[in-house]
Amino acid sequence: MRKPLRLLLPLLLVALALTACYEPLEYELVINVSDTGAYEMSFDGTIGAYLITQAELDGTPPEELEAMVSEASGYIEENPTVTASEYRGGGIFYVRGTQSFSSTDMGVIFDLSFLDVTREPGRMTFASWSFGEETQEQFDHLGYKHDGHVILRTSASIIESNGKQGPRGHYWDKELIEREGVRITIATP
Repeated sequence: MRKPLRLLLPLLLVALALTACYEPLEYELVINVSDTGAYEMSFDGTIGAYLITQAELDGTPPEELEAMVSEASGYIEENPTVTASEYRGGGIFYVRGTQSFSSTDMGVIFDLSFLDVTREPGRMTFASWSFGEETQEQFDHLGYKHDGHVILRTSASIIESNGKQGPRGHYWDKELIEREGVRITIATP
């Protein structure tokens, strides 16, 4: 009974790696919102694949790690919104891409879990989690470093924002994202 389980373990790890969330690490995320409520997201930076990094830390055999990385790389490369990608080791991928969303969508590029989009009549909100002690401990454990920022551009009315206004639009730097997260509500038709 042990041998079949050992044979299935690499397949299980690959399946988990493909469904695992990716954490944005060092990145620039630009969101352009039109007056209609449609928006486009562009991401340029690194993401950490938690399960690959954890498997590496746990001493998973190299051939199993290679299979996980290969499957995750294929999954990333097959995403039509990805324009460039590269595995950099340690469960970290460089990824660049752009994705457009309609005025009724609530998606996030690459399905990144750190950012949510919600809509209510006459408004849409972009919000992320902030770094709590638990998140920082997880990043430290995995050897991840967060150094990202978000820029949002729109000519629509801003109802509420915890971001800063700059020449390139509303923005959230590393410190603000870690302390408060991203939060902005925009008027929509």
